[in-house]
Amino acid sequence: MPVMCGVEAARQILTFDHSVSIVGLTGNVLQTDQAEFTRAGVKMIALKPVDKSQLLQICEQFVLK
Repeated sequence: MPVMCGVEAARQILTFDHSVSIVGLTGNVLQTDQAEFTRAGVKMIALKPVDKSQLLQICEQFVLK
């Protein structure tokens, strides 16, 4: 993202509303980077490329309930 990274964006969003479920989407498969997302409050990390069935499963977990 041009202004801030996804981890910082998640932190900023959660300062306004802790009830939001954030799903990170990244191409970075390093465990250390994924752990940083988790520490920032991201509920789930989806790795690129994501296909339609994966997106639907994520929506069922976090959006459609």
